[in-house]
Amino acid sequence: MIDIEENSSIRTVSLWRARRITERLDIWPFMIAYSTCFSVYFSNDVKLSLILMGGVLLLHILLALLCFWNLKIRCKVGFSSVKNIKRATHILVEPCDLFGDLMLCELVKDYQLVEGCGDEPILINDKSISPNPPYFSFCHQKYLFDEESGCFFLLPYPTFSSPFSFQGLSHKEAGRRYSLWGDNSIHLPVPPFLSLLLEHLLAPFFVFQVVCLLLWFGIFLFSQFYPSYQVLG
Repeated sequence: MIDIEENSSIRTVSLWRARRITERLDIWPFMIAYSTCFSVYFSNDVKLSLILMGGVLLLHILLALLCFWNLKIRCKVGFSSVKNIKRATHILVEPCDLFGDLMLCELVKDYQLVEGCGDEPILINDKSISPNPPYFSFCHQKYLFDEESGCFFLLPYPTFSSPFSFQGLSHKEAGRRYSLWGDNSIHLPVPPFLSLLLEHLLAPFFVFQVVCLLLWFGIFLFSQFYPSYQVLG
């Protein structure tokens, strides 16, 4: 857990680091389990190996579905919690009520907030900001990390004492502000069809319906063919 300045949209934030493929909890335990199943198979115990393989495969599928459904489980499986921001790669944001669900945001580092400013601090609304602070984006807003206070804060927007006294911006100042706040637009990308289809196919209720259908179909086949097998046998 890491502090964040008082904010109406974010309750808490925590630091996470992406695991290597060999360190993921949905990879190495199942590699050991599958290897055990193959060793049992090559020891001429085919029946036991098939039972073990089916159980391990079922657990693997269940864990994959849980990671898809629950972001906290996905973080526990594919990420490790860290306390040092230098080791973190992602930020888990817990928003306040009515501001959406949990979101895993990428932590951006090794960049320059304003091009050409060097190592000089940036002054925004009488607040001194480091030229390359780590930041994450949430709800189209930037949250910068302050090394002195050790917490994130919302990148402040410029204010004017009187809009009638404003004389416009120079090209240099316009480029500086564009580097800070970006384009004055909100992009709403249209998700691809396959992504939407996968989301609906892996919905909990749809998966429950498919499992029930498969169980019913298995019982139906057994009830149809087992009496015939008894008669013919």
